[in-house]
Formats: sequence, C-alpha cells, structure tokens
Amino acid sequence: CVQGLLEVLQIPYNGPGVLGAALGMDKLAQRKLFQGAGIAAPKTIPIFYDTWEKERSAAISRAQKEIGFPCVIKPRDEGCSTGISIAHTAEELGEAASQVFSTSKTTLVEELLNGMEVTVSVLGNEEVVVLPPTETPKKSLNGFLTLEEKFLPGRAEMITPARLPQDVLEGTKDTAKRACATVGVIGYPRVDLFVAADRIVVLEVNTLPGITPSTMVFHQAAEIGLSPSQFLDRIIALGLDAHKNKKGP
Repeated sequence: CVQGLLEVLQIPYNGPGVLGAALGMDKLAQRKLFQGAGIAAPKTIPIFYDTWEKERSAAISRAQKEIGFPCVIKPRDEGCSTGISIAHTAEELGEAASQVFSTSKTTLVEELLNGMEVTVSVLGNEEVVVLPPTETPKKSLNGFLTLEEKFLPGRAEMITPARLPQDVLEGTKDTAKRACATVGVIGYPRVDLFVAADRIVVLEVNTLPGITPSTMVFHQAAEIGLSPSQFLDRIIALGLDAHKNKKGP
C-alpha cells in the first residue's frame, strides 16, 4: 500500500515496486510461485477464516493428516516471526490458529524443518550481488528465532559466512538469487532458507529487511568490503536508480 501511494506521488523509495512488495508480504503466493519455478519450499496448507468458522475440526484433521506434528503455525501476511507457533497436538494447533485469525484471514500450517537456518541478502536491481550467507543457530526454547532475538543486541548468534561446504554455500546463494527473481524483488531483499539434509528450502523472501546494529546484513556487507554507511549509500542509490528507470509501478 505504501509503495502504491509513493508511486502516485512520484516519490522514490527503496525496495521492490507494487507487485514485488505485495508478493513479498504474501507467503502463500510466494510458495505457489516457488513451486512453479522449481524452488523448494516447506510443505504448506492454508486454512481460511471462513473454513475455520464452519469446519474447524475438519481443518485440523486435514492439517494433521497432510502436515503432521510438530508443525509450524503462522499468519499468511506477517514478518519478523510475528504470530508464529509450533504445535505438537491438535489442541495446540487449534489454539495457535485461533490466535492467528485475530489479525489475519489466513493461517498457514507448514512442516517443521530440521537443519541449518541460513539468511542471504541480495543487493541490486537488474544486476545483483549475493552477499555471503549468515547462519542463525536457534538459541530460543521456542524452536525459532523470535522478534526480540532477531533485533535486540546479544539475543541471537549470527555466523557469517555460514559453516557449510563451499558448494552448499554457493547453492544457497544461487537459490536466494532465483527466489528474488521469481518474486520480483529488488534493492536489498533478504531470503530466509533452511539447508535440510540434501535440499535447500526457501522459507520466504523479505522485501525490506530490518536494518539495525544487531542484524546480520552489516556482517554480510562487511564480508564484501562495505562499511555500514557505504551499504546504506548503496541501497539509497539503488532506490533512486529504480525510480528513474522504471516504466510503470
């Protein structure tokens, strides 16, 4: 919505245009696009609010049958771990879904992945540079990185580059680049993914990832010789360049 307003006002902004920004906020749409592009994503089923109101037991049974326990419950259209829960029973799934429906019309139930969680930043518009991936080990008892752990200093461990074989590292970078191109995001998107067994699984593409002193993007930028101020200069220049060269939103 903000991108659309800025387009009408002809004001430059960072990140993708209207379509890329909208897709970047819709995890279900992203996963459908990934499927078509041959990019692995977590096995996911949506539960829509109308279905939940009318056929709650059937929705829980379907999730149990198709995804199983434990499973991840999350909103379709939130970020920064907002609204995420891990359900181990049908009762927990019901409670978590009801919580999601207080703010969203769609709840996603997805498989719980085991492996290394890795995040990859992609810098650029038409031509991009993929920054060195960061490993984010889970320290939380919740089983996932919480909002506080992601953004408060000292609450999460971030290791750049990720402790992976070189060929796997390159695989994560290639997958992140393909995911961004598939969703149509530019600027400085971040791709969250899992390296699980013999596959690289994309969780989501983040269109405007948070930039605070404790986030990993500055670590990744430093690995290619960019200071924090140089990185910020770069993304501002990319926003201005995208605005100058675009045809339509």
